[in-house]
Amino acid sequence: MAQTVLVVGGGNIGGEVIRQLKEKGATVKLASFDAADKPDANLDICDVESVKKLDTVFDKGSIDHVVVCCGASIFGPIGSFDSGKWSQGLKNKLEAVSRLVVMLTNNEEVHILKDGGSITVTAGQLSRTVGKLWPGIAANNAGLEAFVRCAGLDAPRGVRINAVSPAMIRETAVKSGQSIEGTIPAADCAAHFLPLVFGTQTGQVVDAGQQVGLTKSHHAGMKDQHGEGYKGDAPAAAEADKAEEGEPYPDITYGAAVPEKLSSSKMEKKMKKIIKEGGKRGVEIEGAADMGGLQFFCTSVDEPEGDMALLGMCMDAMNAESDPTEEERKGGSGRIGKMIFSACAEHLAVLAYVPEALKDSIDAREWLKKVIDTFGGEVVEGSTLLAKGIVKADADKGKFPLKMKEPCITEAIAYLKAKGLFPDKDDDSDDDYVFGDDDFPS
Repeated sequence: MAQTVLVVGGGNIGGEVIRQLKEKGATVKLASFDAADKPDANLDICDVESVKKLDTVFDKGSIDHVVVCCGASIFGPIGSFDSGKWSQGLKNKLEAVSRLVVMLTNNEEVHILKDGGSITVTAGQLSRTVGKLWPGIAANNAGLEAFVRCAGLDAPRGVRINAVSPAMIRETAVKSGQSIEGTIPAADCAAHFLPLVFGTQTGQVVDAGQQVGLTKSHHAGMKDQHGEGYKGDAPAAAEADKAEEGEPYPDITYGAAVPEKLSSSKMEKKMKKIIKEGGKRGVEIEGAADMGGLQFFCTSVDEPEGDMALLGMCMDAMNAESDPTEEERKGGSGRIGKMIFSACAEHLAVLAYVPEALKDSIDAREWLKKVIDTFGGEVVEGSTLLAKGIVKADADKGKFPLKMKEPCITEAIAYLKAKGLFPDKDDDSDDDYVFGDDDFPS
């Protein structure tokens, strides 16, 4: 009888794990925060109630094994953190992943994992790679590795607990034009999970690849699981330094009043989801900016479902100034230019934002027009700082919103490269690049 494996999180690693598990004859289920993954269960591992709801999707004891391929850390030197931001970084991975393991193992709050099953989590070799830009990542991964080694000993119900600790994923390094030294292909990384899933080991941390030491200047870009970041030139780096030194948060006035349709009681639940997704994404983008030099970001969001007004609210949530008194940080990325995408069945909605401080380097309307011209899109509203566009679906011409999204993101990055705002493969810089949770596990 085929064993059932629940994979938590998609991306390069999760996708390869799923493929290889299916090749071994396993029945694979997916739980993910990202609706674009079309998961069997929607899951936010940072939310205890969301984890408990797994019981409403899967029968008691119906899962033989769980593989966790998610959890995010915040990039940046120690000086870029305050108490709230540091706590949030730990909650997003160390706390969230270890708590998920506890809940699955103890069988008191979640009852889907059968006796004698296994849980394999993803750590990362930055736990043992010294660098001033990733104390938060190191703390999360070192903590998870120690947790696995201890929790895996005589765990309740005979549950086995292990971890894979990967080096940088090669596909991402190649895509961004970086050195492949010390990287590992996603397929090879995924192959390290299978012996832990189907074997007898417990309390083990298995390295996938061998991370080389990184030599990195303070000003370097990154890519994470939600989008593309880039390294700017020296003036851009200087601006990033000013931000670190406490430059006032920009007064963002590009938005408009909240449309009446969004302020009704019927939209209250939806708006909470929009603000949550935008706020969380903003924190992730802010974490990338803390490394220095990152000034633009291209990504997609799910909750707006192609509605331009909702996409604007999501952008507002990304750019809102973070409140340091809140337990969970939100927003904070108003200094960073963005192009965000959201699809529905009828069209792909695109919103380009350029901060006032960067308006001399790029025009939002021109950037947007270049991107959506690829598929015959229309700029419906535009200025130097904010532009909105729609690309309509046309099945007869093979224009499907979800399929157009990735090529548009690629075109958006190509435009940045052409203006010297994104590192090209021929970049002579000796700087290495740090990647996000899925590509360089954080």
